Amino acid sequence: MKIFRDIEQGSLEWHKIRYGKVGGSTSKRLHTKGGDLLNELIGARLEPYDPTAESFKNEAMQRGNDLEPFGRKEMVEYLGIPAFTEVGWIQSSDCSLLGISPDGINLNGTLACEIKCPSVKKHVEYIRGNEIPLEYVHQCVHYFTVIDGLETLYFCSYRPESEKRLFIKTLSITDEVNIGTAARPKLATVESVCEMKLNAAIELQEQIELNVNQIKF
Repeated sequence: MKIFRDIEQGSLEWHKIRYGKVGGSTSKRLHTKGGDLLNELIGARLEPYDPTAESFKNEAMQRGNDLEPFGRKEMVEYLGIPAFTEVGWIQSSDCSLLGISPDGINLNGTLACEIKCPSVKKHVEYIRGNEIPLEYVHQCVHYFTVIDGLETLYFCSYRPESEKRLFIKTLSITDEVNIGTAARPKLATVESVCEMKLNAAIELQEQIELNVNQIKF
């Protein structure tokens, strides 16, 4: 893997390096039938990055950006673990289509974190559920798909307004996750889901190359 430490998340350089790639928030789409993701990634090969395309930021997104550093600091202090560093992008060594922008990673790459700063309703929902929320399972597993040697991922819901400011769950490569739904669960180990993601990404990359070559011919 290649770590881009000097690129600031949210900067123009950051948007450019992740353009046409599958990151954590889009990794679930690797398992979605249909050509939507394929068309999007082919388009990224045919057109340069447009800075105006991702300029919108709603209130919830801005809240997350503002609170994330505080959540990361409080989580580290609460758990008594080494501090996380911020990096812009980590590129997979197994498939150039894959990468991730971690919310935090330690110096030797064995620990990482994914931090959410949700509404009060969602924060309580996560606490009561007492597991990594289904909507973030694929994003969390994606860390292990991209980061070689990752041992533990910390999922953290941070809401400073609450008496229960932190909700933290850990994830390792041998843990089981639900990649189905609440009504129809489908359990699989993180390791097996990583393999599924990598195989899907390699196949998708081949389809992209084939289609781009045909279009340009």
